[in-house]
Amino acid sequence: TCALPIFLFHAGKAFDTTQPVNYAVSNIICAIVYGSRFEYDDPKFMSMVNRANENIRLAGSASVQVTMTTLQWSFPACSYALEHSVKCCLIQTLKIIQLNSVP
Repeated sequence: TCALPIFLFHAGKAFDTTQPVNYAVSNIICAIVYGSRFEYDDPKFMSMVNRANENIRLAGSASVQVTMTTLQWSFPACSYALEHSVKCCLIQTLKIIQLNSVP
Protein backbone atom coordinates (compact mmCIF):
# COMPACT_ATOMS: atom_id res chain seq x y z
CA THR A 1 0.00 0.00 0.00
CA CYS A 2 1.02 3.62 -0.29
CA ALA A 3 0.00 7.02 1.01
CA LEU A 4 -1.61 8.06 -2.27
CA PRO A 5 -5.18 7.03 -1.24
CA ILE A 6 -4.97 9.35 1.75
CA PHE A 7 -4.19 12.31 -0.52
CA LEU A 8 -6.85 11.29 -3.05
CA PHE A 9 -9.44 11.00 -0.28
CA HIS A 10 -9.17 14.74 0.40
CA ALA A 11 -9.79 15.53 -3.29
CA GLY A 12 -7.46 18.49 -3.51
CA LYS A 13 -8.69 20.14 -0.32
CA ALA A 14 -6.27 21.32 2.33
CA PHE A 15 -5.48 18.90 5.17
CA ASP A 16 -2.69 18.26 7.67
CA THR A 17 -0.13 16.07 5.89
CA THR A 18 2.11 15.57 8.93
CA GLN A 19 0.88 12.12 9.91
CA PRO A 20 0.64 10.56 6.42
CA VAL A 21 4.09 11.86 5.52
CA ASN A 22 5.54 10.60 8.83
CA TYR A 23 4.07 7.15 8.15
CA ALA A 24 5.41 7.14 4.58
CA VAL A 25 8.92 8.20 5.58
CA SER A 26 9.00 5.75 8.49
CA ASN A 27 7.86 2.96 6.19
CA ILE A 28 10.56 3.78 3.65
CA ILE A 29 13.18 3.67 6.40
CA CYS A 30 11.83 0.29 7.56
CA ALA A 31 12.00 -1.01 3.99
CA ILE A 32 15.62 0.12 3.61
CA VAL A 33 16.77 -1.14 7.00
CA TYR A 34 14.74 -4.36 7.30
CA GLY A 35 13.86 -5.14 3.71
CA SER A 36 10.12 -5.08 4.39
CA ARG A 37 7.36 -2.55 4.93
CA PHE A 38 4.41 -2.21 7.27
CA GLU A 39 0.82 -1.65 6.24
CA TYR A 40 -0.10 1.99 6.86
CA ASP A 41 -3.14 0.96 8.89
CA ASP A 42 -1.19 -1.53 11.08
CA PRO A 43 -1.95 -0.48 14.70
CA LYS A 44 1.54 -1.50 15.89
CA PHE A 45 3.20 0.55 13.17
CA MET A 46 0.98 3.55 13.82
CA SER A 47 1.61 3.33 17.57
CA MET A 48 5.37 3.03 17.06
CA VAL A 49 5.54 6.09 14.77
CA ASN A 50 3.29 8.14 17.06
CA ARG A 51 5.40 7.23 20.12
CA ALA A 52 8.59 8.17 18.30
CA ASN A 53 7.09 11.52 17.27
CA GLU A 54 5.94 12.20 20.83
CA ASN A 55 9.36 11.27 22.26
CA ILE A 56 11.09 13.61 19.83
CA ARG A 57 8.64 16.40 20.66
CA LEU A 58 9.18 15.94 24.40
CA ALA A 59 12.96 15.58 24.12
CA GLY A 60 13.14 18.88 22.27
CA SER A 61 11.17 20.84 24.85
CA ALA A 62 12.99 23.58 26.73
CA SER A 63 12.36 22.07 30.17
CA VAL A 64 13.94 18.76 29.15
CA GLN A 65 16.93 20.52 27.59
CA VAL A 66 17.56 22.59 30.74
CA THR A 67 17.10 19.56 33.01
CA MET A 68 19.43 17.38 30.92
CA THR A 69 22.14 20.03 30.85
CA THR A 70 21.86 20.48 34.62
CA LEU A 71 22.02 16.73 35.20
CA GLN A 72 25.03 16.32 32.93
CA TRP A 73 27.06 18.90 34.81
CA SER A 74 25.79 18.19 38.30
CA PHE A 75 25.47 14.41 38.32
CA PRO A 76 27.56 12.68 35.66
CA ALA A 77 26.45 9.23 36.91
CA CYS A 78 22.77 10.16 36.39
CA SER A 79 23.57 11.33 32.89
CA TYR A 80 25.22 7.99 32.12
CA ALA A 81 22.27 6.03 33.57
CA LEU A 82 19.78 8.03 31.52
CA GLU A 83 21.81 7.59 28.35
CA HIS A 84 21.97 3.83 29.00
CA SER A 85 18.21 3.72 29.56
CA VAL A 86 17.55 5.53 26.28
CA LYS A 87 19.84 3.13 24.41
CA CYS A 88 18.03 0.13 25.93
CA CYS A 89 14.69 1.63 24.87
CA LEU A 90 15.97 2.10 21.34
CA ILE A 91 17.26 -1.47 21.16
CA GLN A 92 13.91 -2.79 22.40
CA THR A 93 12.06 -0.73 19.78
CA LEU A 94 14.30 -2.09 17.02
CA LYS A 95 13.63 -5.66 18.23
CA ILE A 96 9.87 -5.01 18.10
CA ILE A 97 10.22 -3.66 14.55
CA GLN A 98 12.17 -6.74 13.49
CA LEU A 99 9.63 -9.11 15.04
CA ASN A 100 6.71 -7.35 13.37
CA SER A 101 8.20 -6.76 9.95
CA VAL A 102 6.75 -8.75 7.10
CA PRO A 103 9.29 -11.17 5.53
